[in-house]
Amino acid sequence: MTHGTDRQDAWPFVITRTASHDFQVVVAPRFLAETRTHGLLTSVAGGEVSDENAYLREYRDRAGHSLWLLYRVVYLTGADVGRDVEYVRNRSRRTPLMEGVVLLDRPRTDDATRELFRLVHVRCADVVKEFHDADSDTFGVRPSDAIEVPESGTLLPCVTQDTYHSQRSIQAALSGRPRPPAERRVPVATGGGPAVVPVPQDRGGVPAAGGYDAGPGRPGSPEPGGQGPLGRRGPRSTGDTGAPASPDDGRAVDRTWAVVGALTVTVLILSAALLVMLLTSL
Repeated sequence: MTHGTDRQDAWPFVITRTASHDFQVVVAPRFLAETRTHGLLTSVAGGEVSDENAYLREYRDRAGHSLWLLYRVVYLTGADVGRDVEYVRNRSRRTPLMEGVVLLDRPRTDDATRELFRLVHVRCADVVKEFHDADSDTFGVRPSDAIEVPESGTLLPCVTQDTYHSQRSIQAALSGRPRPPAERRVPVATGGGPAVVPVPQDRGGVPAAGGYDAGPGRPGSPEPGGQGPLGRRGPRSTGDTGAPASPDDGRAVDRTWAVVGALTVTVLILSAALLVMLLTSL
């Protein structure tokens, strides 16, 4: 990746939770949100909470197409949501916030700067507050447009995690991804207040929330078999120890139960016939 005019585009994403609802994708790249594939982010992003390091992880689909997630895991503060508390808590626990960018090519390790994450944090601040205030599982994911990775800044140590191998395909998302025109690209900000991530008209979205629904299941739910936010198989869970299910898995289960049901009915019929034969022979 080169900087200057050829700097790589990066799309902000945010994952967090509210007091009443589990982790979900709040902001996702537009090309993932519009194709309802943003749920993969919750399967890939995970790690220990720290404002002193970042994480880099590759998502690779069954055809070898890749996305790269560069992100950090911090705590959601009261200032983030307009509350007079130090941290937002779920019962007694502080609420984690995963924020970062999705890239099409592997970023350089010196792209992990405090300035990059501050830019993402500011750009998504209003949406995160709106999500927290709504405290609803019908809150639709907000699509983000591309920003430019800052050329320089204060470096954070970057932990490279194992590649996440998926049995799904992201080809539709990649092929349907429009190249953002110059007037829609978000330049690197040097100051100013928060700016909400742009939201298109509610084409297939949730009118009350102004975002996109994830389709079947909870908004932004992880891939079947995925680790989920913060590594639900452990804070340092890496790799794809539980392979995500393919779209055919559900049909395979249905066929299995159909066979079991047919065998059960056959056994019952044969048992009844045998009982009748025994009774007539007495």
